[in-house]
Amino acid sequence: MIVSQQRLTLFALISTVESDARLLITANILGKKALDEVYPKTLLEEARTKLTKVAHLIIDPENDTALLDFLNIGDHFQTLNRNKEHLSRSLVKLLSNSKKIETLIAVRNRVMHGRPLDFDDLPAIKTLCEELTLSDPTNWSGTRELLKSLRKNPSYAFEFEADFEVEASDPILHNLPSPDFDDTGFVGRAEQLEKLKKAIKGSFPIITVLGDGGLGKTSLTLKALYDSIDELSNQFDAIVWTTAKTTVLTPKEIVEIENSIKDSIGIFKAAATILSKSDQRDPLEVLRDWLQNFRILLVIDNLETILDERIRDFAANIPAGSKLLFTTRVGLGAYDFPIELQQLTEREGIDYFRRICEVYGLRDLQNQKREYVIDACNRLNFSPLAIKWFVQAIRGGANPSSLLANPKLVLRFCVANVVDGLSLLARRVLDALIVTSRPQSLSSLHFIVSEDSTELSNAIRELRAANLIMVSPSQHLGGDDSYLVKPLANFYIRNYFSPSADVQQSIRQKQHQLSFAKDRLAAHKKRKNIYDPNYIFIREEHAGSDFIVADYLNSAMTLVRKHRIDEAEEYIARAMNMSPNYFEVHRIEAFASFTQGNSIRADSAYERAVSLCPTHAPLRYLYGGFLLRIDEFDRAREHLETAASLDSAEPSIKIQLSRAYIRLRNFEAAQKQLHEIPYKSLTFKAKKLVFENWLQLYRQMLSVSLTHTDIDAAYNAIVKLSSFLDTADPLLVDDKHHNTLVKLSMLIRRFIVEDRASARTADCNEALDKVSDILSIGASEHSPSQEELAPPPHYKLGEISKILLDKRFGFIVEDNGSEWFFHRNHLDQPSTFERLLPGIRVSFTVGNNERGPCAIDIRVND
Repeated sequence: MIVSQQRLTLFALISTVESDARLLITANILGKKALDEVYPKTLLEEARTKLTKVAHLIIDPENDTALLDFLNIGDHFQTLNRNKEHLSRSLVKLLSNSKKIETLIAVRNRVMHGRPLDFDDLPAIKTLCEELTLSDPTNWSGTRELLKSLRKNPSYAFEFEADFEVEASDPILHNLPSPDFDDTGFVGRAEQLEKLKKAIKGSFPIITVLGDGGLGKTSLTLKALYDSIDELSNQFDAIVWTTAKTTVLTPKEIVEIENSIKDSIGIFKAAATILSKSDQRDPLEVLRDWLQNFRILLVIDNLETILDERIRDFAANIPAGSKLLFTTRVGLGAYDFPIELQQLTEREGIDYFRRICEVYGLRDLQNQKREYVIDACNRLNFSPLAIKWFVQAIRGGANPSSLLANPKLVLRFCVANVVDGLSLLARRVLDALIVTSRPQSLSSLHFIVSEDSTELSNAIRELRAANLIMVSPSQHLGGDDSYLVKPLANFYIRNYFSPSADVQQSIRQKQHQLSFAKDRLAAHKKRKNIYDPNYIFIREEHAGSDFIVADYLNSAMTLVRKHRIDEAEEYIARAMNMSPNYFEVHRIEAFASFTQGNSIRADSAYERAVSLCPTHAPLRYLYGGFLLRIDEFDRAREHLETAASLDSAEPSIKIQLSRAYIRLRNFEAAQKQLHEIPYKSLTFKAKKLVFENWLQLYRQMLSVSLTHTDIDAAYNAIVKLSSFLDTADPLLVDDKHHNTLVKLSMLIRRFIVEDRASARTADCNEALDKVSDILSIGASEHSPSQEELAPPPHYKLGEISKILLDKRFGFIVEDNGSEWFFHRNHLDQPSTFERLLPGIRVSFTVGNNERGPCAIDIRVND
């Protein structure tokens, strides 16, 4: 075992304290009490057995003070505590602090048994030694002299002869190496350490300690294994340590390790040889047999250098009872329980920096101001390896400022081999993240990299497995996660491995196009009614990526209308892959499903959309409309009432909600909604919907009243209908309204037959006359037939968006979003121009005037 200065110093201090404790007991206690009165007989028998084995002789029972050398330090301090009357008050007070004595014993066991040291072991023992010498000036002389010698010369401990093998006996077979943090002790990482210990003892068959190079993955693993070795003896028959480390970082260069393992076959062979040197079979077969027949914990250090399909297949078939533990910069990608190691915290970094300086005798650097240490650690990414490399390089004569300004060597050691192993697409994605210097969603990366979304997802997984990027969760409900490069990789690639100038320019051009998203968003919001089912809502916080996904969704809707469902599903799947948390993707999936007649799938898709964006009023409105169409009236009411609470002024919601109330026969609530609608400001299309709802309301009121033979209620409904028809616009009547009016006239005639009061007959006849008048001048006489309304195949479809009556022209928005100028004279019936309103559906062709393309041959379809 290679012994560090810290372990030797601890050995010297603890051994000297133990020796002084024996002298104190001999001088102050054994002169007044017999040995078997001072120590329990069982302890003395154990000590006598040890002495006999070492000295090969039998000790005279009357003169066996030599047995004290074979009792441990804990026994001596317990003896001092039991005989306080022979000690000074200050020493008694110090010995009563059981925590300090427990620490002394724990550190002594770590030192003697070759276990990893903790960061605060040396400071704790030094402090205890100082307190012992101050508590009793007449004793602890050896400890006092040793402390003086160590202050003068920290290397004084190397003069001690230490035999650490005397008591080293582990309860389990293992070949764990000595940790390389023996000079400083293990620093921080308490949470990750406990997590790893629990994982090793738990049910996970494969555990990976994952992190950038130089973060201390190997150290954490060794610390966890050594700390748990007594308990693991009940869980495993052996712990086998193998390493695929190929290089080591020195202050001046990265050195290749001779005969290092460079592939998975080599690691299998190494593990098999450790378990059975004489077995000449295939190493993988030997290893599998051992793992099958014994409980083996196989540790593979630096997995990233040998990770291949053989390793993955081996890991996928690990026998029950055995385990695999990997340290790696690149995740396994499946099967494993990952424990991700981050950089040191600020407090841990400062402590580690100062301790390393103390170990290497750089007192000036150790005593630098806190601000300097924090800045240095920050430039070194709070990496334990980088901090140690920095201090060692300064000890070798390097300039601190130059090292901090250009830490290329350590960064290359930590990052380069992982970057070098990336696929071409993963490197292109990494370049995009590096050049844009901001989090990017999957959809924005799709636009920048111009790659299929499935392949892009694979590249993202590769980069995440390589521990080069991290996920930035969306701060908005239903938002998409974004990805950004980790600080260490970002610093290294930007400074030493940046993409070419042409690649950078191409990426910046793409990002520049995405940057116009806010301008596009403003124009997008002005162009269409957000309650229109064809409108794709763009989230402001995801505008750049949403426009990309919206293009797919618009294409999907167009294909659905053309009944090219399979192609539409492909576009929806691409959109889903790029932006699974974008609620509009699920809404358009619902649209496609309902068009195919699959209302169950459509309902599920709508539910997912609402769960992602529950406060979006248009979504609730559209979902409510869908539920009305499948006769889920009460659920429709719930969603429409929510929509109304989110946007109380929107007429479309009131129109749809009144319809739900009518179907639920809540006529009072339906009338309230209809009365609140600002009728005069509505489009022609919306006015027709309101007209239909009023007719349906009176029809239902009259029908229900007659069914329940409530003649008075039926009469009141007829009177209200008659009053409504006084202000009704006959031009609103279409074939659907015509049918409703016919049914109303039949119900009124039924009422006249059932009602015995002749006084009400006149009012009913008046209502019948008004219905007849509406029918005579409405859709049945003046509205064109459906065949006449249908545009020729070459016509475009759209709706009036704006009318300028005084200038005799207007604008049409085509269903695909294109906007067209038109003049009054290009209507097939120019006399209808003054009656046109925004929202009226039209068909048209494209022609030219003196200023360019415009809409001509315009026919009103509503």
